[in-house]
Amino acid sequence: MLPPAIVRENLERLIKASPKDGYASLSALLGRNHAYIYQYLKQGTPDRLNEFDRHVLARYFGVNDWELGGPLEVRPRPSRGLAEGGPLLSEMIMVPFLDVVASAGPGSMVEEELTTGFLPVDYHWLRRNLGVAQTSNLTAITIDGDSMFPTLHAADQVLVDCGQQQPVDRGIFVIRHENALHVKRLRKSKGDPGWTVTCDNPEYHGWNINEATEFEILGRVIWVSRRL
Repeated sequence: MLPPAIVRENLERLIKASPKDGYASLSALLGRNHAYIYQYLKQGTPDRLNEFDRHVLARYFGVNDWELGGPLEVRPRPSRGLAEGGPLLSEMIMVPFLDVVASAGPGSMVEEELTTGFLPVDYHWLRRNLGVAQTSNLTAITIDGDSMFPTLHAADQVLVDCGQQQPVDRGIFVIRHENALHVKRLRKSKGDPGWTVTCDNPEYHGWNINEATEFEILGRVIWVSRRL
């Protein structure tokens, strides 16, 4: 689900784009007192819209429930037919795009992770090409730095499976190390409780992580896109 602050921004944007709609009229639409929407947007009360209010507002503005705080859904959309086979039904999921910069260089400090948009991806393509079964674990982020060059470039957008938090051979992972975000390879030797962080760019040196280090594996990078 979207963070409450983003949901409020989305609803405020929808209201501003529709001059005929005001806080009081939308409150009346929900059967609430005239100050309900104002208090929700400006005072944070309630923290989240309940399911009924969210659904009514989403239908009214013609948006999906997830834009107003609902669960991430698989959304059907029509696509072109193949030859004479007629139209096909392709299922799209909306992967949240986080406003964080995962560093492939010296590390990027992260204080708050906010969803700023969505990356539409075909559900069957994910299953067939990337082996993704649980789509709710997916998120998208942007790469910064060149320590993973030539595999990853600065400004690459990558898809991260947060359900994969166990290092595997040839895998690239998003990790949080001492409050900095990195994208690196991880190695673990038999009998060694720590990890070795490695870079693809030979100009950069890796480092070792022991049990006393503040360290967390956030997910595995499973796909990358870049502009050519």
